[in-house]
Amino acid sequence: MKQPNEYWLKYMLTFSGLRRGQIIALAEMYGMVPPSAGYLSELNSKLNETKPAPFRLNSSGVLSWVRRQRFMSLYREDTEAVQARSILGDDKKRLIIEALTLTETPAATISDYLSLLCNSDISSGTVALYQHYFWNPKIMSLRGWYAYLETYPEGKLLKGCFSKGEEFALWKLGYRIDVSKESILKSVFHESSMRFMELSGKPNNRHTALTAKLWAENIFKANEEIERTGDAAKEILGELRGIAIKLGKRDISSIEDLRGEDE
Repeated sequence: MKQPNEYWLKYMLTFSGLRRGQIIALAEMYGMVPPSAGYLSELNSKLNETKPAPFRLNSSGVLSWVRRQRFMSLYREDTEAVQARSILGDDKKRLIIEALTLTETPAATISDYLSLLCNSDISSGTVALYQHYFWNPKIMSLRGWYAYLETYPEGKLLKGCFSKGEEFALWKLGYRIDVSKESILKSVFHESSMRFMELSGKPNNRHTALTAKLWAENIFKANEEIERTGDAAKEILGELRGIAIKLGKRDISSIEDLRGEDE
């Protein structure tokens, strides 16, 4: 199974001096899905197909080859590459980058959210290198992501971000804006909308129907209040309609139809 940390694995196979079993153990220690021995063997074979011989470090031929393999910045221990690697040990920053990457949020925007959520300055270059080495969407298919996330820490949350977008990811990550009187209704609508959206993966039973009814009522009540207030709040409603469209249709049976299901 292809993994989003493939360039890091190639770097480790080339320069770490570790045996494959040790690389597997290290990946597991970092909270990655452990690569299979067969996957590492395949990567190593591909590297050896073009690897210069003799392999003299700092020779022009070897440096050109390393650049083509796309792990030069880790080989040179570039500052941003080292910082990207250090994020592996910070669960909060790591989750923010990984969740927002799956929603196709640009690296520069992820950097801004890291500053807001972690009070930490992480450059967009560092974010981009983390993506490149450890969470690379360019080398993963849709099926590959879902398979990888099956056994990945926070995989369930990340699947939700992948399918439901940036607004949902930010909500799950705890991003909150300062709420003024005019935006209270927006917060109610937003929270209820995200809760309603979460139900898309729940069983179609009486409990789900009741929960969906609760959140739908909150959405409609917030909508009505906004319609009754002034022009500023009505402008908010226009923004909220865009979120409502994203909710899509949830095929939930009526409570009456399901009343006898759990009895």
